[in-house]
Amino acid sequence: MYMGRIGSVILLGLALAAFCWGQATPQVAQGRVVSEKGVPLQGVEVYGTKDTCCPAAVKSTTTKADGSFSLRNAGAVLHFRQNGLEPFSVAAREKMPIKVVLKDQGPTLWAIPICGPERQSRFGWTFQFQRPAGKPLAEGHDVDYTRFALKGKDGGWLDAWFGETAGSVDPEEKLYLESKSFSERFVNVPSFGIVGIDTRGVSTNGRHWRWVGLNYAPGTDGKTLLGRHPSWHWPLLMATHMIRYENATESEASEFDKIVDSVCLGDK
Repeated sequence: MYMGRIGSVILLGLALAAFCWGQATPQVAQGRVVSEKGVPLQGVEVYGTKDTCCPAAVKSTTTKADGSFSLRNAGAVLHFRQNGLEPFSVAAREKMPIKVVLKDQGPTLWAIPICGPERQSRFGWTFQFQRPAGKPLAEGHDVDYTRFALKGKDGGWLDAWFGETAGSVDPEEKLYLESKSFSERFVNVPSFGIVGIDTRGVSTNGRHWRWVGLNYAPGTDGKTLLGRHPSWHWPLLMATHMIRYENATESEASEFDKIVDSVCLGDK
């Protein structure tokens, strides 16, 4: 299924991202990652674009003791991930070497609740969303996924996929590159842990988009494995639940956000 089938602010806590299409993507992306206090950060996962599925193939590395990294042929977008710090993405067209400042995730962390007893009005699998009142969702199924969709009145559309390889935790590369601004934040279930990333942006044509990629991966202790187990790494992580919208006007984005923001964790 993955990205080829699903098709498709940074305020990053750091800066607005604007991309210049005239620059060529460098063969080697390199730079240094530091904290807000300027302390080098070791072990930050740095990766580019996922280009295959199951398992995902992606160029990746981790920062060294001095915070430095070097990554060849990573693609057009670089992602920087470390639990406890805000997720950060940037165009590889930026002049190299780059300096990346990662901030504490606390101010932007999105905490989602456990679902209540009323489930009939919701759709999804482990992560569930509120159905829009008076607007039927298109629904499709296959042996390995379930899909829901909703079309807005002005050309925007919402799409949700649920399955073992529903999509990517990170948005498609083109969404970053065609945006004048975007932001990212980790998604967290209290007393459980980080379960994914929420990214939203505004395209150069003024339309809005959003992409939420979630992965339910409980460990033996009942808490998430994401970032806590040697076998789990952000570059290879797939989304078991993915909901997104694209090409939305401001009013459509507000309508779609009500659905996305209603997410809760169902039966564990």
